[in-house]
Amino acid sequence: MTFFTLVAVGLLRPSEGMPAARAAAQRATDLDASIKDAHAVSAIVVGLYGRDWHQAQRRFGAALEEPIPSSVRFHYATWYLSPLGRHAEALAQLHRGLADDPLYLLGRVQVGMELCSLGQQAAGLAELERVLDMDSGFGPALGLLGREYAIAGRVDDALALADRTFGAIPRHPNAVGFLAGMLRRTGHDEEARQLLESFDDTWSVSRAHAESAIACGEFETAVESLKAATNDGDPGVWLLFTGTAGNRLRSAENWPALRAKLNLPQS
Repeated sequence: MTFFTLVAVGLLRPSEGMPAARAAAQRATDLDASIKDAHAVSAIVVGLYGRDWHQAQRRFGAALEEPIPSSVRFHYATWYLSPLGRHAEALAQLHRGLADDPLYLLGRVQVGMELCSLGQQAAGLAELERVLDMDSGFGPALGLLGREYAIAGRVDDALALADRTFGAIPRHPNAVGFLAGMLRRTGHDEEARQLLESFDDTWSVSRAHAESAIACGEFETAVESLKAATNDGDPGVWLLFTGTAGNRLRSAENWPALRAKLNLPQS
């Protein structure tokens, strides 16, 4: 999971980190085939990086035998069910995982995003706000709540959260893109340009541009940037497909071409 996380936050290239994650998971299962988290990591790599969703389901099958660790439920919900648009199932898995590990903040953040994906924005925002009550500097909650605010037209609130997100995780591509987008949306075009240019030497810049476009409500442009990110093998594109943003991206006119690149089944 460390290798995968480093890729997701933009610190390790997919071509390095995802094969390393796969190899570590394989080594773990070679040593002990009962390690369910290792099967889950293998499934994540196959799905998000290999885009073989059928094989990912089969590999998750080995991880989802009772008793199921809460970590496996979180992985299955966030990195398999949610990308496939199966948000109600994802929410059920998250709730069962949180019953065993109620203070896992990433799980609670994902609950908020699945609620927003299901059109239950008020409940989703309330869940994200509760996470920030527990940890006011938790970057994922700051950024995802801010994105929801931006889409809802709460521009001042979104800009404030963009600043806080960037302060918490300043080299994260989504944090960079979110702040750049909010700067552009509030008329600070030159500051936005400089911020994105300072990030141009990283492989994950396409994801940052997609996040910037979402903050400005430019979903067709965001899809084009996500096509480029997908060509780079970036599994972090899925960080943009939860919540209201995910629904809007999947409704864009140019979504079918990206859906094909991601090898997703037609819904």
